[in-house]
Amino acid sequence: MFTFVSFTVAELFEKVWQTSMVKLAREIDVSDVAVAKACRKAGIPLPGRGHWAKSKSSDNANLLRSKAMSDSKCSTVTTRSSRLALT
Repeated sequence: MFTFVSFTVAELFEKVWQTSMVKLAREIDVSDVAVAKACRKAGIPLPGRGHWAKSKSSDNANLLRSKAMSDSKCSTVTTRSSRLALT
C-alpha cells in the first residue's frame, strides 16, 4: 500500500533548505535521489555539498527562494512511499 504526501513548491523548498536531503527523504519514505529529481523538475535549487557543515546563511536561501518561486513549473509535489511525483 502507498501513502501519498503532497507539498507545494514553497513547502518543498522550505523542507529542502531546513534539513538534509537524506533526513527529508527518510521522513517521506523515498530516496534522496527521488527528492533531488523532484526538486530539479520543480526548479528548486538544492543546497550544495557541505552546506550543512558550513555556517547557515539565510540571505542566500532567501535569494534562491525568490528565484525558485518565480521559475516554478508546478504547484504541488506529491509523493508515495516508493515514488515522488510532481503535479
